[in-house]
Amino acid sequence: MAYVTDGGDLKLYEDGKVYPMERGTPVKMHGSGYTIAYTTGGVLKVAEAGEPRTLCYDAPAFEVKDSLVVFHDRREQALMVHWRQRTFPIANVIMGDGSPDWAAGANMVTFFERASRMGFLFYRGETTVFAESTNSVQVAVGSDILGWSEDRDRSLRVMDHGETFDLEPFPPVNMKAGSGILAYTTVGQALKCYQGGQVYTVTEFPPTSYHVQDSLLVFVDQGMLKVFQEGRVEIVERFVPEQWAIWGGMLVYLDLNRRIRLYHHGVRQQISPEAGVARFDLFRGAVTYRSNSGATKVWWQGKIYEHY
Repeated sequence: MAYVTDGGDLKLYEDGKVYPMERGTPVKMHGSGYTIAYTTGGVLKVAEAGEPRTLCYDAPAFEVKDSLVVFHDRREQALMVHWRQRTFPIANVIMGDGSPDWAAGANMVTFFERASRMGFLFYRGETTVFAESTNSVQVAVGSDILGWSEDRDRSLRVMDHGETFDLEPFPPVNMKAGSGILAYTTVGQALKCYQGGQVYTVTEFPPTSYHVQDSLLVFVDQGMLKVFQEGRVEIVERFVPEQWAIWGGMLVYLDLNRRIRLYHHGVRQQISPEAGVARFDLFRGAVTYRSNSGATKVWWQGKIYEHY
């Protein structure tokens, strides 16, 4: 965990110890998974125990995903990716063009180069071309999965762990990717899902909304909250919760009595014994909320911890 103290110092808490990162300087931080990066005075650094690692001395834009950091290095005029302790240039950025456009998933990055009319993919340390001779590419980037449709032939394709498959002859209306899962709505308005080498028709008609995160597809259909996982649709609740959050296949939500509940692989569980919870937060499997007594409570792996 990285945090800024009242005095403006940036510190890192890791494995029971606190490490100073920066003193009294404003920072912009992003974190995901086990990676935290920040800028101070335009300098981009990765927070590491002992001493932060400097990636770039002039980074106007950056993004952090579970296993990588994507950033625009203005000095080197390049789009860069930091992955597994190494930094890779993946595209040239001409001065005057501003910050480049990219799309990043947990372990993949795509970039469209207008001059060459090609779409590039960074995956597992290598940069390859996944689309060429096209004027635009629609993409959805997840973990080990990439869905895309280019204006050249308009079909929908997916790259799953490095293998490419054709899914649809027409481009999707929209699409979203997660961990090994790609959901999309077709021109016929059906909601479909690609997972594990198969395409499933989730609904014949468009849902009110749908969300993909990690391995879970959650959607609102006919006033009900539903999930699609492991090839089947299941109704979680016959109402739409005021708040819900997803992490790692877990769906946490407020019921009608404002109790916190958990759905995980078909099993429902009550997290908060008390009703009337105003809201909650979900941090990598830990659920935090303020109880009616004023205490802060944390649910973690079936147990509740309390702090006043």
